[in-house]
Amino acid sequence: MNRIHIVGGGWSGIAAAVRAVQAGLAVHLYDMAPQLGGRARSVVHLGQSLDNGQHVLVGACQQTLALMQTLGLEPTDLLTRIPLRLAVPAGPQANWMAHSHPIRQFWGLITDPDWNWTERWQWSRTLAALRWSQPHRWAHQSVEDWLGRFATGSVHHWLGVLCVCVMNLPPHLASASVFLKVLQSALGQPGGSDVLVPRVGLSQLLPQAAHAWLERHGAVVHLHHRVAELGALLPTGPVVLAASAAESARLAAPHAPEWAHAMQALSHSAIATVYTQWDDTPPRLSDPLVFLPPHHDQPAQVIIDLGAIGHTHHATGCWAWVMSHAQGSREVITQGVLAQAQHQWAKQPRVLGTLMEKRATVNCTPDTQRPGFAVAPGLWACGDAVDGDFPSTLEGAIASGQACIQAVLADG
Repeated sequence: MNRIHIVGGGWSGIAAAVRAVQAGLAVHLYDMAPQLGGRARSVVHLGQSLDNGQHVLVGACQQTLALMQTLGLEPTDLLTRIPLRLAVPAGPQANWMAHSHPIRQFWGLITDPDWNWTERWQWSRTLAALRWSQPHRWAHQSVEDWLGRFATGSVHHWLGVLCVCVMNLPPHLASASVFLKVLQSALGQPGGSDVLVPRVGLSQLLPQAAHAWLERHGAVVHLHHRVAELGALLPTGPVVLAASAAESARLAAPHAPEWAHAMQALSHSAIATVYTQWDDTPPRLSDPLVFLPPHHDQPAQVIIDLGAIGHTHHATGCWAWVMSHAQGSREVITQGVLAQAQHQWAKQPRVLGTLMEKRATVNCTPDTQRPGFAVAPGLWACGDAVDGDFPSTLEGAIASGQACIQAVLADG
């Protein structure tokens, strides 16, 4: 095994290509787009550079942060770290969530003036259950099933909000097993629950540096190149499918029809981001990242103040309104955001653009069977549609790409 072909230049394909180069393989990376990045990249929209959806990381994303450093990037220069505080526009809550050590977290909770004693007891009980729950025992149940057993009141509400943001699904649809793995990872290490918001465009955050690094290390990157079929590639070395679920299924179908069918059977959910600009004095937010109280027909769950974090592409007063599990057209979503602004602050910002990724994430529902790495002899796959511990996140994509190459190398 000397040469390897990787089809798809999203974050999982990038991670696979870098790991393959490090292993001494001659890498050919193919992508039909004019740039690497897949669903997490910068685009030009109405003459301005916007991200194709507002992505964030958390402190527990160790594989992504390590990959950035491999590429010569310094994460602290490119990401703003915000402790997870469950902030709402009027003020922060749950400052104690930033502590990973159980004793410090518990002390922060019982001394937090924002919660009464009933709520403190509820949070303590739920956090203890979270730390001791075994994800595999919840493989057939939903997040709502877990919350119904261990969470009440405001605890149930806030963990439901986090579920939608993390899983891109409401609690009654999301897999409890996957959600527990994510929360245990984030809350189980120092700074693991911190939110890391890019201060640069997503393409600058990793894909551009990856492209340059790969070519410097001898990899061949084929852009504007859609692989029509695999017949010409398979005889020359292993092939890794790192494309979208639909594209990977199309390419795999002649070689592994059952695997392709399982990939096609997966369902997906959308994420939308509305970028707005306050031309007058913007409303004051308690944090650069706040959660919005739910209201009927008002879709955004999160606002990120891109101006406040010093984003290089956005001025003061530029906000990203993020809608997980987005429903409706761009026009409906845009009007919903303007209604949210009117309801909250009695005025509306100017809309810079609304970007919607209709197949943003694979739906990790209870009993969802994501296909594995091994597709057929000499044919492999990675990405958020492939079996793994994480939902459709940047960290999940990076972890999948690296793990896939490890499997290829182990196979010899």
